[in-house]
This record gives sequence, C-alpha cells and structure tokens, in this order.
Amino acid sequence: SYFVEATACRAYAQSEQADALNVLLPWLARPSHADVIRVAVLDGLGNLGNVDALDTLLSWTKRGKSRESRIAALLALPKLAAKVNLTDVQRQSILTAMTDCLTGDGEMTHIRRASLDALRALGQSAASKLDVIEAILLHDPDDRVKDRAKLAINEIRTKAPVPTEVNRLRDELEKLRKLNQVLGERLEKMERKGM
Repeated sequence: SYFVEATACRAYAQSEQADALNVLLPWLARPSHADVIRVAVLDGLGNLGNVDALDTLLSWTKRGKSRESRIAALLALPKLAAKVNLTDVQRQSILTAMTDCLTGDGEMTHIRRASLDALRALGQSAASKLDVIEAILLHDPDDRVKDRAKLAINEIRTKAPVPTEVNRLRDELEKLRKLNQVLGERLEKMERKGM
C-alpha cells in the first residue's frame, strides 16, 4: 500500500539513521496516489536536519512537480532551516524559492497559501520579504491567501525563530534523559538481584 510505504519513509526519517538521506532520495521517483510517498519523503527530508537535503527540497518547489509535492517541499524548508546552520546564500535560496511560488504568474492558490505558511514558519528570518507579503495582502484576489498573508506578517513581526543551537541542546537533553532512565532501570534490576 502506498500509505504504508509513506509511513515507513516518515518513520525512517525520524529514526535519525546516518544513511537516511541516501535511503529516502530514491523514493522520490516512486509515483503514488496523491503523491503520498513523495510528500512523506519531502517532509522527512525537512525533519532530518541534514543540509544536503536543501537542494532537493528547493527543486521540488518548482513548477512541473505535483501540487502536493510542491506544498510538502515548501513546508519542509522551514523545518530544515530550524535544524541546521545555513549560510546566508542558502537562507536566501529558501526565501527566493518561497517568494517565487508566491508571486509567479498564474501560481495556484494552494501553492501561494503554502508559501505564506512556510514564510510564516521562518519567523523573523523572513523579514526581508515583508514587502512581498504585504503586496499579497493588498492585491491577491483570494481572501484565503490574504488571510494567510496577514498571519504571516504578524508572525514575522512578533516572533523570533528559535536558534539552531537551542534546538540542538534540547535534542541532546532529551537523549540524556532517556539514557538516564535506561541506566536507572539497569541499576534497579541489579539491586534486586543483590549485586
């Protein structure tokens, strides 16, 4: 089933295996109903925290890919940006891809909304694109897109993104908690056996 394969791809991405990127990339060639496999892989690439996934995600935001895949790639970009230290050039590439999807001639409503959601998720990192978002708020013919633009503007102006170092420290702390729990259980077993 496509849905089982999609779930397996997501789970593998979350397993933090060193080879996850190489395992997941070939799955992008697999067609499925509503592109559920590609969507799962693209979402997983965003969660990997591997900067090598950036070019793949950027390429899947482009026209010529399915709507579902483009949306998944757009929404995966801020996840990746939150987990890795990006160069200014890489950060600019992400912003350019998002605004291209937002302002391109004849771009679909779903893509424009996803682009605004992605910019909103970047928080103050997307502040350089506020003028583009404000233009969408004023001129877009779709009220749902205008609503998303308003939310994005508010989020970008009020929230700073959590620094990557803080996310890394949180992850390490969680791993230490789990390790401490395992060690405590082992100690308890040893004490019961009288060792």
